[in-house]
Amino acid sequence: ESSLAAAAYRAGLDLIDTKTRDWHRYSQRSGVAGVHMLTPPGASDWCRDPKTFWDANEQWETRANARVARELEVSLPHELSAEQREALAIELGQMLVDRYGCVVMVAIHEPVGGSDDRNHHTHLLMSARKVSGAGLGERAGAAFDARGGKGAEEIKAVRALVGRIINSHLSRAGLDHSVDHRSLKDQARAAADRGDTQLAIRLTRPPTKHRGKVENALMKKEAAQISAEAQMDQAIADAAARGALVMPGAGHSRAQAFADRVEARRT
Repeated sequence: ESSLAAAAYRAGLDLIDTKTRDWHRYSQRSGVAGVHMLTPPGASDWCRDPKTFWDANEQWETRANARVARELEVSLPHELSAEQREALAIELGQMLVDRYGCVVMVAIHEPVGGSDDRNHHTHLLMSARKVSGAGLGERAGAAFDARGGKGAEEIKAVRALVGRIINSHLSRAGLDHSVDHRSLKDQARAAADRGDTQLAIRLTRPPTKHRGKVENALMKKEAAQISAEAQMDQAIADAAARGALVMPGAGHSRAQAFADRVEARRT
């Protein structure tokens, strides 16, 4: 995926790829509550302009299979206010900047029509290279690609940091609950070790799975199709109840109508 297209979609912007001249137009999309560009100390001002930075980031890589960005997506507690969620998202992004020396675009999304009204989340789009006053440099986040299980350890470490930051903001807001970055299996085992059998039982359930935009679009399309078929079935039932339902003859099918139209155009 193009990092330029990813940035445009997540930030709700119209961005152009100056190499291919392709526009990625998403300025009309809804649900983007805020966008912030975070940079390491000493980075140039142009790194804080998403239009300039993400185009430069895209053109920097020359290999067809080059990694151009990484992304961390984090749910934001709906119990927090909009301002508190924004502060939380920015601190999460700054954590990544400090840890990997990259530029991070923080895009804060809020629920849109028809979706779960608790679905507040942030997309943290990270440049694949470190950034300094000299511009783009060496690879950033190489720890994610380490072999021998080291990459998985880095992911777990980042998840722990995210959980710690979220819980800090929940505590500051006076909310008496917290999040746990561990898997359900690990949480259940820890609860059992503490002797909390009831909690261990509740945690012994299959984890939910986040659906991406493609799967969501397919589900909406399927739901719309089912709804249209249901409406047609209801219309047929209503017509039959009124005695107004007449079955067409063999010469009045859709295929015959199409053939008649083709013939009419030909002549």
